[in-house]
Amino acid sequence: MVSGMSGGELYARVRGEETASLRSASGNAVRFVAAVAAVVVVWARGPQLLAAWVPAVDLSTWRQLVLFPLAVLGVGAFAAGAEAVADASQGLRARSLRRRVDRDPDQIAMLVPPLDTHMATVQEVRSHGAAASRRLLWGVVPVALFVLVLVYGVTVEEPDGTQRPAPELEPAVLGLMVLSAAVLLASVALRWRRWNASRTVEKWSKDPAYSARISPIGPDPTWSRASEIPALTVRFTTPPRGRGDLREVSSRSNVIGAKPVQIAYLRLFDNRARAREFLRGAWREFGYVHLLRSAASVSPEEVRDVRRRNAFRTMFVASPRMLREELAKHSDEPLPPGRRRLLGVTDLAVKVRDPAGSYPVRSILCHVSFWQAAVDTLLSRVDYVVLDLAGYVPANAGTRFELQRVIDRFPIAEVIFLCDKQSDRAFLKAQVLYHWSRMDSRSPNSGTTPRTARIAVTDGHRAASRYLMADLQVRG
Repeated sequence: MVSGMSGGELYARVRGEETASLRSASGNAVRFVAAVAAVVVVWARGPQLLAAWVPAVDLSTWRQLVLFPLAVLGVGAFAAGAEAVADASQGLRARSLRRRVDRDPDQIAMLVPPLDTHMATVQEVRSHGAAASRRLLWGVVPVALFVLVLVYGVTVEEPDGTQRPAPELEPAVLGLMVLSAAVLLASVALRWRRWNASRTVEKWSKDPAYSARISPIGPDPTWSRASEIPALTVRFTTPPRGRGDLREVSSRSNVIGAKPVQIAYLRLFDNRARAREFLRGAWREFGYVHLLRSAASVSPEEVRDVRRRNAFRTMFVASPRMLREELAKHSDEPLPPGRRRLLGVTDLAVKVRDPAGSYPVRSILCHVSFWQAAVDTLLSRVDYVVLDLAGYVPANAGTRFELQRVIDRFPIAEVIFLCDKQSDRAFLKAQVLYHWSRMDSRSPNSGTTPRTARIAVTDGHRAASRYLMADLQVRG
């Protein structure tokens, strides 16, 4: 049994949620019954008892007065009943989940969802389509104000408090509304163009007619689980932000004076915020970063150029030969210190500042039928792997494949896993251990020597990423 595969933290969470929810449901059910009983008693016997205690007030008046406490009790009964139903539903879901885990403990990492905060960085960045829709809705505001001004005109308040029409102000107000609407519609158009370009690239990438023209790569060798899987310790670290001596990068030495390295950066395509943080970090000061492009990173200008040149066959990397040719296109010359914009990585250009210079990023746009083979090729060509798990859930099939592939094909000592401060650490630990337990027999990590996987909690600060890479390269 691999160390930690019991999933004790996740199991305790599910068990605790089940117990707490059902206990809360029981308490709310008691409150509901008590409130209903109080309503019945007050309605049936309250006026008579009050009339007997205070004969000066007649019975019909007391029947009207008790309506006020009855309303309060009724609202309390409704709230308690609704909370009891919600808690019971949540508790039963947790019980069902706990029973599934009891039947198949090895699947706990796949069954137990992460905490709500785990997805924060993914949810905080809207897609181009969502942003365009939101801005289009905001455009209704200036348009509605424009119509109201045309219908009712503009009024101003005099010093004595009276209102008077002010037609002299109408042109300025209308002009402001038109300008506001124009700015919003222009931003909608820009976002829509990006969204339409990414949707077009996704459609081209999945075109079956294109896939049929790609020479077959051949199936994977038969998978078999490693007979000896060493114990794995998953360690979370928060790298310091200390600043050391920096050297300007060159073709022979990186920022710490060591040989420039090759780095593969793997991440969730949907987590664009983390990709931008990575690019703003110090990773590029240590060597050449290789990554796969998403469809959202393709600009409308690139799509237009492909259509103009009819270059659909060469747009995507779809074979090992094309991958080698694409990598050979990129320059090996380091970039000087300064500010620059990095294109072709996320949905928008990323502004970065490189105080010591940097090495070029090598981004590759793969066809959907080839990207997995491209991951394998990159793993065979790089010195280190950085896999960002911030926002990861098993439903992210691409990152799930990459996580398993890294364990199966790359030494874990030369891998840095990343997460953010809001990530569910127990959940991520269970994910790594789950895939570790399914290690391929050809993995360089198999054997009996205990291993350690490091998950660094980062926020994109340059000094923190510099410490991680320097530590990794020095230890190597």
